[in-house]
Amino acid sequence: VIGFLDDYEKVKRHQNLGLTALQKFLLQLAAAILFLMLMRYEGRLSPNLYVPFFNLSLPLSWPLYMVFAAFVIVGTVNAVNITDGLDGLSTSVSVPVALFFVSVATWWGYTQLGVFAAALLGGLLAFLLFNAHPAKVFMGDTGSLFLGGAVAGMAFAADMPLVLLLVGIIYIVETLSDIIQVVYFKLTHGRRIFKMAPIHHHFEMCGWSEIKIVTVFTPMTREEYRQRKRQQERERRRKEREAWEAARGPLDLPFLLLALLLLGIGLIMLLSASFPSAQASKGTNYDPLYYFKRQGIFAGLGLFAMFWVSKINYERFRGLAKLGIIVSVVLLVLVLIPGVGITRNNATRWLGVPGIDSGQFQPSEVAKVGVIVFFAEFISKKREKMSTLKEGLLPLGLLLVFVAALIGLEPHLSGAILVLGIGAAMMMVGGIHWGWIAAGVTGLCTGWYVLANTDIVESVLKYNVSRLITWKDPWWDIQDKSFQTAQSLITIGSGGLLGLGLGKGRQKFMFLPEEHNDYIFAVVFEELGLVGGTLIMVLFALLIIRGFWLAIHARDRFGSLLAVGVTTQIALQTFLNIAVVTNFIPATGISLPFFSYGGTALAIQLAEVGIVLSVSRQIPAPKAG
Repeated sequence: VIGFLDDYEKVKRHQNLGLTALQKFLLQLAAAILFLMLMRYEGRLSPNLYVPFFNLSLPLSWPLYMVFAAFVIVGTVNAVNITDGLDGLSTSVSVPVALFFVSVATWWGYTQLGVFAAALLGGLLAFLLFNAHPAKVFMGDTGSLFLGGAVAGMAFAADMPLVLLLVGIIYIVETLSDIIQVVYFKLTHGRRIFKMAPIHHHFEMCGWSEIKIVTVFTPMTREEYRQRKRQQERERRRKEREAWEAARGPLDLPFLLLALLLLGIGLIMLLSASFPSAQASKGTNYDPLYYFKRQGIFAGLGLFAMFWVSKINYERFRGLAKLGIIVSVVLLVLVLIPGVGITRNNATRWLGVPGIDSGQFQPSEVAKVGVIVFFAEFISKKREKMSTLKEGLLPLGLLLVFVAALIGLEPHLSGAILVLGIGAAMMMVGGIHWGWIAAGVTGLCTGWYVLANTDIVESVLKYNVSRLITWKDPWWDIQDKSFQTAQSLITIGSGGLLGLGLGKGRQKFMFLPEEHNDYIFAVVFEELGLVGGTLIMVLFALLIIRGFWLAIHARDRFGSLLAVGVTTQIALQTFLNIAVVTNFIPATGISLPFFSYGGTALAIQLAEVGIVLSVSRQIPAPKAG
């Protein structure tokens, strides 16, 4: 009815704008509230927010739920209305939505919902069939507002309003593009990000045909586009053959051997460091080899992933850049949802793996790879514009801070620092203006000064000051707050020059906490001594230097940035871990690559080594003579 009134004002009274935005909003809000009140009166509405696929229900107060529900309904209606720019687009996008609710109704036995969704699906398909290009009938607001109301109504009838975030993703993309365009237009006094918004109009002005836009935005296809897709598929296969030929060069043996050597030493040291706590723990079934066996399994999986990734042409990772960063952000958000993330030691950093008992992984590890691949793809494409604020520093900086903030909320301070360091290094190599680099160095120096002055931190932050006090004086509270740092220094000092011998360390017997995890390098110093610990640091240094050498000699900018990202991650993580273990910096809780216990981290690190090896395969061979 609201859409009909709007179209009537436009057509019959020749008022191009129809109803005002405020009039439409108030009418839609009134309709939404009426619908919700009827649902509640019939007892079909409860103030619990159901999270689909996770079997989770979040209780809300009635006022808060009504505000949320009204926002969802009005937002959905307007999102579908915005999508109705090309005839057939909003209709086509609504087809999979209707099909989804037909499936939900069939599965859960919602007969009335199933009948309505099936009738809507049939109407949509009939309209598309009758209205095949070129268009004969235009929907107008009458049709688009009806579709928006139908979609929102089905979501609440199924008690699944949050599912609209998934099945109505195109609606969201269209709406966000419109909002971004308007906000940017106002902030920059007339400049535009898109040629026209919503975003399908942008593609239209770029020369895309209506058939292509509708087909790309929805699962609906047309014969003309099928032929084009077949041609694109033949072209893709040809490029794949060329990529396969390009990726058949030799692996870089120095980098590979250094990584394998560190992995082997790391597994041996993990066995030596972990067997006392494993043998004394009920959680490990008193098995002294528990941690070693699990780490060995993930090492095997990681080695398989490393060699498999190394055989892939790294150019194919470009297509995964945007998907990777989106998946990373989604996982980081999921881990923060109460009841979804797994909490240990007052930190919620893990997600469970469905179908695997005790299977867990850290989304922050996935986020590191996502940031590396996305930054490499973005910077390699924007090479000439990286020195600008608008197209260089600003988009990457905002994304980096957002990802780091999500990791910091777990809380996982060391992970956030690591992600910030990786992104900053890649932007620096990518060509951002030196002025911003100088500002960043100044900020780091300022932060270091603040950390060094505990009184300033205590008065400003008033949080976790004990770690900073321990950093300045590791013996101030050796029975409690500084116990771990003090035991780490005692462990290192016990090794002397040549160490006590492999497996003969004493501090791992319930004195040193996290001896098989973040503080495993202290056990290395105790058992192998200063000489052995230094040799391992030399191996890490050689691996890092070789990684940067491969980055310098990579075939193209994308490969170089990938190698820089992975190598920077290994370098920063190694430095931060050893710095924490030796009390050079305050304790942050960061693992040592290839050594610390953690299956997800080890497997992903080895896969990242495979990315660098893939880059090394395409480095041009030096000319003879």
